[in-house]
Amino acid sequence: MTADQVQRRIGRRGAVLLILFAVDIGVGWSFIDPTAEASQAQNAMWRDGFLPSWAWGLMWIGVGVCCLVAAFAKQDWIGYVPAVTLKAVWATLEITGWLSGAIDQGYRPGLIWIGFAALIFAVAGLREPYRKPAAGSGEGRTP
Repeated sequence: MTADQVQRRIGRRGAVLLILFAVDIGVGWSFIDPTAEASQAQNAMWRDGFLPSWAWGLMWIGVGVCCLVAAFAKQDWIGYVPAVTLKAVWATLEITGWLSGAIDQGYRPGLIWIGFAALIFAVAGLREPYRKPAAGSGEGRTP
């Protein structure tokens, strides 16, 4: 399969899901193998009160895998729903940590994560633009 065929297959929505896959795998791995400094941060200690870091890491990686699978699926909501949900939960954890006094300035990452969740939600609602299929390819999406 050529790069053009992959691009036609996944479209722009699928490309966003592949980006989310990379982000979620990176974030997840950072919780499975944290630095000594990161594991002692206020937000890490707050989150560890709910689940251990390795469990958060597996959750992020699981969502990343959903995004990867969804990028190539006809029904890509199987990637967008968990992607939005996890980022919104993450924002909620940061903001509630700040409100409770457990995380100094937790509103900052909370606002970033809720903004990211809102952006993903907006993309999830967009239709894939129609592309005229290549001659004889049998490909193409209908509007």
